Amino acid sequence: MNSNSDMQLRKKYNPILIAGLLFASGWVFTGCQQTVYFDIDTQENRLVVNGFIQPGTDADLRVTLSQDPLAIGFEDVVVEDAIITLYRNNDIAGTFEHTGSGVYILDAASILAAPGDVISLTAEAEGRTTVTTSTVIPTEVPITACYISDTILEPLSYSAYDSLGNVIIIDTVVPYYEIKVSFEDPAGKDRYMFNVQYDDVFGSTSACFSSDEPSFALEDYNVIGTDESAERITY
Repeated sequence: MNSNSDMQLRKKYNPILIAGLLFASGWVFTGCQQTVYFDIDTQENRLVVNGFIQPGTDADLRVTLSQDPLAIGFEDVVVEDAIITLYRNNDIAGTFEHTGSGVYILDAASILAAPGDVISLTAEAEGRTTVTTSTVIPTEVPITACYISDTILEPLSYSAYDSLGNVIIIDTVVPYYEIKVSFEDPAGKDRYMFNVQYDDVFGSTSACFSSDEPSFALEDYNVIGTDESAERITY
């Protein structure tokens, strides 16, 4: 009998307990809500130019419009009628050609620069605020001496395919060089950036590093500690 009574009591009071819990949880979840309104300077519909320009190579840029940072899922709005002009020391060096989908190109012959040149880029479009940016080409520091002071050979094995399509294992060695460089230290300069081009049977490798990192491996292929104010040294 006691067992049946306990079962009936549980059946009788469980709905009341559940209702109480639901009421309490509803109060907890809704009682701490607060709506906050704030203004954000979105600056949408302004010209945005993305790309990379390097002397001696063709350049391509993409022009879009800026968007509300709170907008989710919106695709880029490309600009098809922009006029993008490259200047060298305030003289027009070239005007980019539109190829579609907001992409603009300029041939390498128009992208020339020398140390000390002021290179500027201007983008304009009807009904939009003109945007511009500029930079000064740094001066190269003369190198007085450059030589290999030590060489370390590391074994390397890798697989390749022969003319019949068979996989073969090739054993070789990879040289690592310690290079010492001497250069004229301009007054007031204490940080430098080196550009190195290394040629071997596999091809040509370019590496860049700064005086903050005196030792490096060419296999990194990365710019280490770059700084716009760093002086350039090429070898």
